[in-house]
Amino acid sequence: MTSNPTESNNQTARAELERTAPVPTPGSAGDPVLPCDVRLTMHRPGRVVQIIHAEGSAPVFYAFNALGYRSEDFDPSASFRVVVVGESLAHGMALAFEDTFASRLKQHLAVALELDPAAVNVLNLAVTGASSDYCARTMLRQIPRVPADLVICTLPKEDRIEYFDNGKFSDYSITGVDPSRLVEAPETYLGFCELYNTDLGRINQLKNILIIQNVLKTHGIPGVIALEELAEAAAPQDHLAPFNDAIDHTAILTHSYFELCIDLAEDDSHAGPRTHAVFAIALLDFCSSVMPDPKIAAAMRQHAQTLMATDPDWGTYSDFIADLMTGKAEPLPRRRRALLRGRERMVPTPDGKDGGHKRRKRLRREGAKGA
Repeated sequence: MTSNPTESNNQTARAELERTAPVPTPGSAGDPVLPCDVRLTMHRPGRVVQIIHAEGSAPVFYAFNALGYRSEDFDPSASFRVVVVGESLAHGMALAFEDTFASRLKQHLAVALELDPAAVNVLNLAVTGASSDYCARTMLRQIPRVPADLVICTLPKEDRIEYFDNGKFSDYSITGVDPSRLVEAPETYLGFCELYNTDLGRINQLKNILIIQNVLKTHGIPGVIALEELAEAAAPQDHLAPFNDAIDHTAILTHSYFELCIDLAEDDSHAGPRTHAVFAIALLDFCSSVMPDPKIAAAMRQHAQTLMATDPDWGTYSDFIADLMTGKAEPLPRRRRALLRGRERMVPTPDGKDGGHKRRKRLRREGAKGA
């Protein structure tokens, strides 16, 4: 492979070896899939890149198809077609492609349905840093165009919100910026920090869940939403109750596999290959409950149960959870957890005593103090 010279970043110990492949015109061969429209620096069509995410870590190889997704191409002739929509974990950040849960699920489905792996098509539309807004918008954009037998949507935490500015989509996140960098933050981000509260995040997430489920229902496609947190209404009069009542909770997998992971990816932050292996088995089992064909559902469930009884990673994870419950083990420390604790200072409680401009200046000062 011909590559550019290695580029390094002293702050992150990150290096890249990269080339850009010839980019076919989207749709030129009748491809119904629309190109990626966010994070275009990373998700550049035809990009092939090797990234060292942290000092001393192994390089991770990324290859993006002609539409900018880290995915195989859509195959309309495949016997079983899966669409994955999600964020960094679904994208497989800092993992080899074959170690991602999407790739592992493809192999499990092939065994369960007695198909050649090539006959199972997994179109992965996940992007790094995606919000639930991106996921809902992608469902609206892509699912009416792409025939699928199963859709899996993994949602991030509720504090990411997408916005549209200067002709492009991007997102803000309360937990996405180091407090020390608030001194460099644009006015719009500081305004978001003032605006955001947990109710806003929860309502936005529930709204997107309803959009996703409505798209699936409209097109008659079975699907699963997987997420680590789901806000519940505390009482019938709670403002979240109308949202909760409208959601099909039987198609939502609320889990802790990535939060309580048993290994880390090469960036020492995202869940590692063994955790992805466990999640793929859990997905196979849960997805069996939404499949309308009883034969397919039974085959998926049976193979999932076989894997739960024989797969070493599943066994390790089960033992790990049991040890957590008895206090014999502690959650795996992650760089992300340490950063999240520091970011609690990012949003001061509004006191109403000064205007927006003064509050933005205070946010910057507090960020500078935390540096």
